[in-house]
Amino acid sequence: MEILEVKERVEGLVNFDGKISGAISSITGSADARLRKGNLFGVDVDDLKCKVFYNNGVMSFKNGKGLLYNGRGEAEATLNLPKVEHYSLKVSYTDVDSVAALKLINVKSVITEGKVRGELYTSGSEFNPVGWFEYDAPPFNSPLAKGGHMGGDVPGRIKKVRGGFKVQGDALAVSNMTVRTEASTLDINGTVGISEELLNLKGKLETIDITDLTSPYFNRLKGAGSFSGTITGKLNDPLISGVLQVISPSFDDYRLESISGEFSYRKNLLDVKDLSAKSKDEQHSVRGSIKFDEAKEIFDLKHADYKLAVSLGGADIEKLARIFYKKLPLKGRGNSEFKITGKGNNTEYSGSANINDAEAYKFPIDSLSTYFSYSNRDFIVKKATVKKSDSEAIFEGKITGWEKFQFN
Repeated sequence: MEILEVKERVEGLVNFDGKISGAISSITGSADARLRKGNLFGVDVDDLKCKVFYNNGVMSFKNGKGLLYNGRGEAEATLNLPKVEHYSLKVSYTDVDSVAALKLINVKSVITEGKVRGELYTSGSEFNPVGWFEYDAPPFNSPLAKGGHMGGDVPGRIKKVRGGFKVQGDALAVSNMTVRTEASTLDINGTVGISEELLNLKGKLETIDITDLTSPYFNRLKGAGSFSGTITGKLNDPLISGVLQVISPSFDDYRLESISGEFSYRKNLLDVKDLSAKSKDEQHSVRGSIKFDEAKEIFDLKHADYKLAVSLGGADIEKLARIFYKKLPLKGRGNSEFKITGKGNNTEYSGSANINDAEAYKFPIDSLSTYFSYSNRDFIVKKATVKKSDSEAIFEGKITGWEKFQFN
């Protein structure tokens, strides 16, 4: 390359078996060549065998087959010499390391290292590749496939990614990209600012199991769901905003017809703007935020700090009580306004409730209204008013561990 005065990155150890003829200023030739520990315009090559042709200032690499990034590849290239004002490069690859493959388009990997196959092509005076790729996560014995508990978080459960890409300067465009776990599929289109790692993407997600997105941190909400929205901001702390829908959801044993609402989420904050849950004769809503101050990466949902306002309309009190204590003998329909604050064992539920046509410990009552709080398995009621026919009783009390009762 030095003889031909080539300054672009075409380098490595080369063996030739062929013919070269002509003066230094007008060399022509052809050969069988082997390139080892080399690089073709930014693509590292461990070992490549190909046909090389040079004539009239054009060098061509044909039928190249070899090893790159711990996988296999085929490559062809042409370049005008000695001043490379135009070149073309086409590479197809199979089973190459995913981290190395993403470096070709200056993108850091945020998923488990696996294997990639695909193609890229670039031409012109700069390396601006266009192509497609397909990622496969390393094989493992999936507990989800066996009906067991899912381990890891969302990035660790990604099994396959496929899509098209195009690089133009500092902009990476992704098209028809599909990200799959065993239970969810996310379709993505948009752009990435490479140098600053800025995302500007639109996404649509479908899942047959909502716990695929929340496990292992939260597994009490179940159902099939969908999401449509945007993914923007920095790659290491993206802002996910959009609309969520869950079909036939259940929270423990409390079943509903649907959940829908708008939210935004980034590494340290989930902002619930308007989430509603509906069922026959029931209408519930949640607003507020959940902080994850200790989160080190996206989807790290440990140590949640709640600040939520909840409104329940027509709630089934028997099923609602079972969320907190399986043996609490309460029945009826009721409305409630309460807040959820704090984190861990210090999470507190406090507000008011009104129950009609109720039954407590097999004793029927017309209505019950009370202020309450619940924390650390202690349930406190204040200014509770019980009405039965023309009778009325007012009391306050505390249930400790749902076993010990104290009322006035």
